[in-house]
Amino acid sequence: MIWRSASALSLASATLFASAASGQLVTVTEFATACSAVYTRGSQSVTVVQSTVTVEPLPWTDSAANDGTPFVIQVHGASLSTKRQEQVPSWLTANGNTTTDGSKATRYLIRDGQLSSANGGSYLSTTANVPYGPMALSSNLGTISITFSIKGGALNWTNSAFVDGVARFFKTPANAVNNVEILARFNGPIDSAWTPVLLFAVPGTLEMGHATVFCR
Repeated sequence: MIWRSASALSLASATLFASAASGQLVTVTEFATACSAVYTRGSQSVTVVQSTVTVEPLPWTDSAANDGTPFVIQVHGASLSTKRQEQVPSWLTANGNTTTDGSKATRYLIRDGQLSSANGGSYLSTTANVPYGPMALSSNLGTISITFSIKGGALNWTNSAFVDGVARFFKTPANAVNNVEILARFNGPIDSAWTPVLLFAVPGTLEMGHATVFCR
């Protein structure tokens, strides 16, 4: 094992000097299990790394979302069969429409049962006797702005003013994925042009942790 590590470093040194002369970036990573070298070429300078790094996402739970951890909202069909058929994922944006570009997804958070943009100032709300409305954020807060929660990963909006006490979510037009309007239905008839959907809270970014081990 020691001889193998020395051979790897000798090879690394030769590559380092040759590449340094041409101004290339060379990254050497020694893995603790085999002490072998891996090289990455770029430009500018020379860097040597003698450890491995393990990166893992932090656990994501309903409690995390309900306690104020920011998330994005992914749109899925209301049935498992529909969900399987959807090959292109889409996310909710602040104007109540979808995007297939994840980088444009709006980041939300729930605090005290209220759903808002992660940077604050915009909320999702409605008023009594409104039959339905777009899932659009606004700085004007309506009389009904609670109670939002994440259950089993799905977004729920409950209030005694809603039919059966819960808002139902739909999209229109039915066959589109990008730039589709997402509606919350509170009471009144359901339009035949609407398709039911489920809204799932997923981490907006993966918070990374790491551990480093050295070759011995």
